Amino acid sequence: MKFVIDLIKKFNIKNIDFLVCNGLGYSDWVKYFDIITKETQVVVGASNDLTGNIKYGGDWILESTNEDIKNIYWDELVSNYTTTLATGTITVSQTVTNADLNDITKYTWPITINGGTQSNPTVVTFDDNIILNSVSKYFIIGSEYIVIEGNYKTVTVDGVSNYPGLFLNGLQNSPGYSNVLIQNINFKTINSTQSFRAGWITQAFFGTNSFNIIVNNCHTDSLIGPNQQLAFICGRGFGQGNNTPNSSYCEITNCSVSGIISSLFGGGIVGVRTGQNGGVVNIINCFVTGNIGTINDSQIFGICGQQAGQNGGKVTINNCYSTGNILGRFSAGICGGFAGLDNGFISITNCYSLGNINGIYSAGIIGFQAGQQNGYVIVTNCYSAGDINGDYAGGISGVYFGYNSNNSNQIINCYSIGNINGFSSGGICGGDVGINDNTIYIPKVLIKNCYTLGNILNSSGAICGGSTGEVYRNIPIVNISNCYVLNGPIVSPSSQITPTQTLTYISPTNAWVDLEAVTYLLETPAYSPSGLLVNPIGTVWADIAPNSTSIPWIFSTLGYSPYTTKLVTTINQTVPTGGKSIKALDTTGPEYTIVSINDKVSTNFPKITMNKSTGRITFGDNIVPGIYLIKVYEQFNLLTQTDLTKGFGDIEYTQYTMTNFKSTIPERCTEYIIKIKKNTELIICLNKIFNGYFPNEKYCIVTNPSHGCAKIKSNSKLIYKPNKNYVGKDKFVLHLLKFKMPILNFNFIVKIYVL
Repeated sequence: MKFVIDLIKKFNIKNIDFLVCNGLGYSDWVKYFDIITKETQVVVGASNDLTGNIKYGGDWILESTNEDIKNIYWDELVSNYTTTLATGTITVSQTVTNADLNDITKYTWPITINGGTQSNPTVVTFDDNIILNSVSKYFIIGSEYIVIEGNYKTVTVDGVSNYPGLFLNGLQNSPGYSNVLIQNINFKTINSTQSFRAGWITQAFFGTNSFNIIVNNCHTDSLIGPNQQLAFICGRGFGQGNNTPNSSYCEITNCSVSGIISSLFGGGIVGVRTGQNGGVVNIINCFVTGNIGTINDSQIFGICGQQAGQNGGKVTINNCYSTGNILGRFSAGICGGFAGLDNGFISITNCYSLGNINGIYSAGIIGFQAGQQNGYVIVTNCYSAGDINGDYAGGISGVYFGYNSNNSNQIINCYSIGNINGFSSGGICGGDVGINDNTIYIPKVLIKNCYTLGNILNSSGAICGGSTGEVYRNIPIVNISNCYVLNGPIVSPSSQITPTQTLTYISPTNAWVDLEAVTYLLETPAYSPSGLLVNPIGTVWADIAPNSTSIPWIFSTLGYSPYTTKLVTTINQTVPTGGKSIKALDTTGPEYTIVSINDKVSTNFPKITMNKSTGRITFGDNIVPGIYLIKVYEQFNLLTQTDLTKGFGDIEYTQYTMTNFKSTIPERCTEYIIKIKKNTELIICLNKIFNGYFPNEKYCIVTNPSHGCAKIKSNSKLIYKPNKNYVGKDKFVLHLLKFKMPILNFNFIVKIYVL
């Protein structure tokens, strides 16, 4: 602006025309014109037309001066131009369609999106499915406070080779803009490939030195590959910093890939060097279901690519999983090799991998050489369910875990259940744990509170793999603590080192035994308020105090994710010796298990048993009267479950407070049958149901009817109304809450026939 003002003053310009489309329609332009006029007294000519083309409703008049400039500036060729000068910028919130974006009279690509403020972000909403057919068809984030609302529409890249990615925000050496949200996009490709280092959703280095960058709820079934350093969201350098700690903050949440992942150094969700150079990146609730690499591939990873958190970065991967087989060499189901390289920090929590681990040096969770050059890696509450077939591979970590690091790299509260078949492989860690090739490093590795269930073959170990032939310069400090395995040995016989073992145990029967396991798997999360530590129940290993919300804690060999258990109800009931509790609220589908009684293992109370199908608890004869706090898990086997609303890893938890009382009068439970017509309401006196025995007692509805509504209006009136036009059978259960007689468990099943 100063240059323009100086120019006007120097040459004593009296009139100046701005030949821009709709200059008077933008407040910033109007302010600009006003300042120039005030400073120089020049007459400014400007237009409020979107175009000068008469065909599209425009003219060549500058409305601020009412001057027709057609014959001043334009020759006949320009005057007869048959289209418009399309814009390449979106500056205000708007909804766009496929027709809009591909109309050359409206937009030129790439399109820059800017103009957002904290109080008024620029929101671009996709109104229908978008088809893009050129490498230049992508968006540039041009300011802070930008929201891309995909609106659950599908973006398809059709017939494009080396597509760079849908959104650009930052370059390798240039920061991006902060406060950007991209969400709710389905992404497909037809005969298209990615360019080097690209993601389908964003271009390389998206979010460089930026904060509050969120990519949420995006999904694709496209191939990730075959070029190097690729991924779905971003190929290389997502959320990288500027070489100072915490110099970016980016998140990827609820995203998924179902296509094959086949990109050297790349990952399914993000690619290589995520969060490098002091950046901070969180990856939460993401999953991939395609195979990870082929037998000819190397260094392919499920969620996050190679060198995550390099050079002082921080990457957290939480509640993520992969289900495909891990076929590539040096590959992994969740996080890539060299994780935390050069003083980086990597945390992987509540993740799992279901595929077989076939690649040599590969792993279910985290790749080779994790923690290299003083990186710090901690893997907690994770499991691998596939067979470990690759040589030197590991169920949780690949080969060389803790390589050349003086930090304590840790694997805690993890397990693998597959057979361990690969030569010198390990159920938890692959070959040569704690390896180092420089005398300045004495690696420290802690493997704690882990278990494995698989058979051991080919000189492998239940916990740690064996020698790859590399040479240790220093003997590392490797501790294996509180680990329980069904088959030995704990460490591969080919191992060059002898880790310290504390409270490790090989089952002599090669079968899980609760009381054995609870002796060795003693570690309890610090948040647990429970006096009992960890209580393994059959194939489930869980903290018995899941009412804490601090850290998730639940494991299972049936395919459950290690997610927090959910306290769904509490039940208070009085039950006589020899009597039974009410049935569980949900008696179809789940399997019920007593986790603890008075915070002790249930085997201490052999007279208290539970029907695993109905959830009904029985108090045997001669049990000591008193109050019993009984905790029960309701488990849904994902191998047979069809109710998707349960979610993976959804294990519900019920707490019973049972007051036991000796009584010579047996439990009473009978049926009451009623017939009514459809669309009519039944009102009945409870005294009639209970034959007048308990006229002043209180009642409750234990289980609700399936095809209507039942409620107790008063102590003496029960109301039942079937669903509209329903005809058929229905039932619910009534229970006496208060007794003057010593009968302490009195239920009635009310059966309704709606005619």
